[in-house]
Amino acid sequence: MKKLFLLLLLFISQVAWSEEVKLSCNMVKNEENSVNSEVKRYSGTVIFTVSSFGSYLSIIPNSDDYASVSTAKLGRRDFVVYDLSNANKWSISDGFKNSSGGQVSNSITIDRNTGNISYKRTFTASNGITIIDTAGGDCSKVDLTKKKF
Repeated sequence: MKKLFLLLLLFISQVAWSEEVKLSCNMVKNEENSVNSEVKRYSGTVIFTVSSFGSYLSIIPNSDDYASVSTAKLGRRDFVVYDLSNANKWSISDGFKNSSGGQVSNSITIDRNTGNISYKRTFTASNGITIIDTAGGDCSKVDLTKKKF
């Protein structure tokens, strides 16, 4: 009975430390590649879900055009994570080398006071071709207690 009570208490304390915030962000994104120095520019609204559970933090976009970042290493030995988050910002960078020798790095920073977001994804292929996506914008918190429809 004691073990069951302690297990229930541990679960409740972990839930109390978890948080999920949805942000609606008006983004402007630039895609640049090293082959022809072409820059493509896109704009639109992206929903980012920021989830924290204990020491775990993730920022997940609802668009395939943006990569997610997380403090979880996902079992990869070559996966590098930098968590520079504090009370005023969420800031995660991660990256890895793939099996063909290419490298991928992702970074998202969200200022919790101003709502500004910055995003960067760099992909370098083994042959030296580099694609860099940068984006920025302004976010507002989505009120999950109210429905529009």
